[in-house]
Amino acid sequence: MHQRSCKIYKSLKPVTQEDESNDSDVTSHPIFQHTSTSTSTPKPIPGIKLPKSSTQWSEANAFFQLEFRCLDAITDIDSFANRFQEAIYPYFAANCGILKMKSKPVEHINRDIRRLKTKLRNLKSLAQIDTRFNNEIRMLSKQIRAILKNQ
Repeated sequence: MHQRSCKIYKSLKPVTQEDESNDSDVTSHPIFQHTSTSTSTPKPIPGIKLPKSSTQWSEANAFFQLEFRCLDAITDIDSFANRFQEAIYPYFAANCGILKMKSKPVEHINRDIRRLKTKLRNLKSLAQIDTRFNNEIRMLSKQIRAILKNQ
């Protein structure tokens, strides 16, 4: 619907058709065909932290420029990707650190928080009648805040 009334889209359409016709004329680039050699799926690795300052990024950039100075022609994309991954991941893991894995999935944590909030609501309604529950309300509130803070 938007494309019918958009002036910018109408003005870009002829240009894209011209680019497609120019691209079909150029055949100097070889066509890469992916041939996978791996038969098993690799295990996921823990996440890494990335540099925060510009000096850390420039240091990483200099390291990778030296590391990948003589890249070979890509004949097998899988081996190239593995080599690339094996160079990048250890650098950032050693220099910036690894992210901690969460022990519980988010949906379980949300379920726990919902249950605790229901219990807190019930305690607060009981505390209007009897003040014995005030300490338990404080402890439960602190527990909920601690769980939410760690998410």
